[in-house]
Amino acid sequence: MFTDITYMMTFKNIFKSIYLPIKILFIASLIFIILYKFLFLKMSELFSGAAILGEIFYNLSLAILASAIFYFVVIHLKDFYDKRDVFKIVSNRLNGFINIRNRIQMEIVAKNNLPFDNKNISEDLIKEIFSKINPSDNSPVVIFPTKGKHTWLDFLILFSNKSLDLIKDTYQFMPYLDKALLNLLYKIESSNFIVNLKSFDSTPNYEYADLTPFAKSFYNYSKIIDELDSYIEEKTKLYM
Repeated sequence: MFTDITYMMTFKNIFKSIYLPIKILFIASLIFIILYKFLFLKMSELFSGAAILGEIFYNLSLAILASAIFYFVVIHLKDFYDKRDVFKIVSNRLNGFINIRNRIQMEIVAKNNLPFDNKNISEDLIKEIFSKINPSDNSPVVIFPTKGKHTWLDFLILFSNKSLDLIKDTYQFMPYLDKALLNLLYKIESSNFIVNLKSFDSTPNYEYADLTPFAKSFYNYSKIIDELDSYIEEKTKLYM
């Protein structure tokens, strides 16, 4: 029974993933073929040439139906399973973005002794937390190779670079990545939080007393990660 249910769910997901216009053409053609065979052929012509016109549409529907079946069996099934297999690999990398965001939030919360929920954050709370952190204070992580003092700015730069590494690593699967994921990766890579930290990494010259200038950009970055989390959940339901 479990196997039957699993196969049914898999087929449902495969059919759901088919491009909508193809599904519409397939269903419309199938309906017309059935109506033509069991209803229209038994009817008298409504107007001169109706029978010929019906036969043309019937043959066209057969061609569309055959093409749709060919597409489904030869192209779509392979594409679906290829993307599913790639997603199993890529999902670990995508979850890495969520872990990075959560790690940053966990550490800054621990620094401020504030109650915090990774799923429900406000921009005001982020500003409050960042305003209480001196970027020159020691960070909660040791960065290798050791370079002496490890500041909170070093901490943010470290995880920003980890995000960029994950993006680069994920791009190697480019042919199998859909538009939605590529858009999310671009939004992460081009977010002010990542871009600004990248500039500080190359030319470290931070003159502020706290991390407030990063608060808004981190909040926006976190919202992008929430979008990515929803994407992962959606694709997990589709492929797993």
